[in-house]
Amino acid sequence: MQQWHLGTQYELPSNTVFEVTYAGSRGLKQYIYLNGNQALPSTDPNASFADRRPIPIIDSSIGWFRSAGWSNYDSLQTRIEKRFSHGLTFLASYTWSHALDIASNADLGAQNGGDFRDFRNPAAEYGNADFDVRNRFVFSYLYELPIGAESRCSAMPAA
Repeated sequence: MQQWHLGTQYELPSNTVFEVTYAGSRGLKQYIYLNGNQALPSTDPNASFADRRPIPIIDSSIGWFRSAGWSNYDSLQTRIEKRFSHGLTFLASYTWSHALDIASNADLGAQNGGDFRDFRNPAAEYGNADFDVRNRFVFSYLYELPIGAESRCSAMPAA
């Protein structure tokens, strides 16, 4: 797995900071599960499922793991933060990202046996990852109410 990022941060007026970051990663030689006895496509409407298997006398899967998978992730991340002043602080962030791979299952094949339409060409499955989330916006804030501020100060013991 290779990961990289590049970011910059700007200080704005009123105790506010703006940040923008590019982050990416690439995975190579990831494990994928293949069914070596997968029924091959056929144009013959009379061909049975068993007859289309590479080894027709075996009526089940022949599975193996292979380190032939790959993935890519790219994102643009922005963040604006107002540091605590005048009773207010907030944080807002937005991320645009795109995750691509050939097999998203992380359980190494328990459900992945049917994911490849053709075990001889897993690259044909390259596309959006199962966990691809293109847009994400998060906003959080804290505002201290001015009510009761005098009572907190008067409750402190005198020095």
